[in-house]
Amino acid sequence: MVHNLKYRCFNLLILLYSTFYTINAQTVGAEFPIATGPDSTFATAFAENYDRFLIVMRKDKPKDGADIICQFVSKSTNLPIGEPIKIGSTVFSYKNMEHAFPQAASDKDNFLVVWSDSIFEQATPTSVVYGCLIQGQEVGIPFEITRGKLVSGFGTLHYNTKTGKFFLASYNNNGLYGHFISVHSGVSITTIQISNLKPRAEYSLAFGDTSYLACWVNDDNDYEVCGQLIGESGAINGPSSGFLIDGSTDPSDNPLYVTYAGTRFIVLFNEENLMDWSIYARFVYEDGTVKDEKPLICRGGALLLPHATVNGTELLATWTRIPRTLNLDSCNVIGRFFDLDCQPIKDEFTIFSALTGKAPCGNLTTYTNGFYYVFTNRVDIKFIPPDEVCFVNGDVYGVTINGPTSVKDRSTKPARFELSQNYPNPFNPETKFRFSIPDRSYVTLKIYNLVGQEVATIVAEELTQGTYTREWKADGTPSGVYLCQLKAGNLSETRKIILMK
Repeated sequence: MVHNLKYRCFNLLILLYSTFYTINAQTVGAEFPIATGPDSTFATAFAENYDRFLIVMRKDKPKDGADIICQFVSKSTNLPIGEPIKIGSTVFSYKNMEHAFPQAASDKDNFLVVWSDSIFEQATPTSVVYGCLIQGQEVGIPFEITRGKLVSGFGTLHYNTKTGKFFLASYNNNGLYGHFISVHSGVSITTIQISNLKPRAEYSLAFGDTSYLACWVNDDNDYEVCGQLIGESGAINGPSSGFLIDGSTDPSDNPLYVTYAGTRFIVLFNEENLMDWSIYARFVYEDGTVKDEKPLICRGGALLLPHATVNGTELLATWTRIPRTLNLDSCNVIGRFFDLDCQPIKDEFTIFSALTGKAPCGNLTTYTNGFYYVFTNRVDIKFIPPDEVCFVNGDVYGVTINGPTSVKDRSTKPARFELSQNYPNPFNPETKFRFSIPDRSYVTLKIYNLVGQEVATIVAEELTQGTYTREWKADGTPSGVYLCQLKAGNLSETRKIILMK
C-alpha cells in the first residue's frame, strides 16, 4: 500500500524533472481542519448522508496498532460535529497499514464502517474483518464480517439502494471476495468469491446500473490490471480469474481507483518506468467490454493514490505528486477536470500543498451541494531500513472546489439551450440535472407526473448565460415515471425520468 512503496521507487525521484506543467488558477476554497494536533491520524475513507460527512481515520497508538476513529463534519458549515468517536481498534500499525485501511458507506439512515484486525485461534494469528453501525451519534456493537481476510484499497464498500444491501470486497492469498451485508433486520452476510487471483492490496470497487466492477493489480506480476463484474445477486459475469483491463509492461503496483460515469466504468491506475510515472484511464462497460482507448491523466514525478468523482458530464481526477527532487515541501495534491472521455477541460491545479513541514498525501473526493469536496492527510515521511516508507504524524484537512460548470464566467459558452438526461436514471432517491441556457433569462426546472400535476420545483430564478447542475432529492415521492421540464423564455425541453424505490 502507500507506506509500502519500496525504496526503489524513491530512487527514481532523483531523475531530472523533464516535464513542465501549467498550473491554472482555480476556485479552491479555504481549507478546514478535521483532525490536527499531537495525535497521529490518517484518513482512509468517508461516507455521507444528507447533511453530514463521516470521516474515518486510523489513530496510531504509542507502541503499536491503531484505534479506528470517526469524525462527523457538517456539510453546511464544514465544521466538526461533536467529538471524535472511537468504534474499534486494530493490531496493524502504520508499518503494515495496507492491512488496515478502514472503509465506510451510508444507507442515509446508518453509516457502516469496516476494518481489519487480527485474533488468535489456537495460538495462531488469524485476520478478521469487523463492521460497526453508526445511527445518529449512537455507535453499535462491532460484529464480525469474515475471518481469514483483510480489507484495503479505496472505495471498497458500497451501499446499493436497489437491493438495500452493502457490498464489501476483501482479499487473502486465495483471491478476492465479496460480502453482501444486510443490516435492516439484524445483520445478515452472504459471501462469494470474486476471483481466484490474489490481488495486491491496491484494489477498488464501483457500482454501475446493474453490476459491480471490482478492479485490482495481479499480485503475481505487478503489470496486469484485472477486473471482474458481479451482478446484484452475486452472479459472477466473467471467468473465475477475472478479465484483463490493462496489460502494460510497466508495473502498476500503486493504488488504483474505479468510478462509474453514466454508461461505463472509468478505471484510473498508475504505471512506473525508469523515465517517468504516469496515471492512465481505461473504460469498461457492464458487458465486460474494455475499450482500446487509454487516455493519459497525468505524468511526471512520483504519482500516487489516484481518485476521482463524477458530476454530470465532468470528472474531477485527483492524485498526489512527489517531485523528482524528493523535496517533500514541494509535494502537492493535484486536481484536473476532464470530460467523460477523459479529455482535459481545464489545466492542472494545486489543491493541497505542504504545511508546517508536513506533506499532503492521499485524497478522497466527492461532489455534493454544488461543490467538489477533497480531503487529504498531511504527514511526516518515515524511512524504515532497508526499503520501507511509512507515513506518520498525520493531520486531516478538507477543502471545497467550484467546478467548471459552476463558474458563471466560463470561457466556453453553451451553443444552445439544452437539458441533459438526469444522472443517475433510474434513481433512488437523488438525481442530478445538467442544463445550459444561451442567454440571461428567467429559468424554471420542474418535475411533473404523467397526468400533468406539478411534483417539485428545482429552479425558479433568473440565471445568466451558462451551464448549471442541480440536484433533486425525491424523498416522499412514490416510485414511477415523471417528466422534468426546463423553461427559459420561450424555450422549453422535457425529459422522462424514472424514480425506482
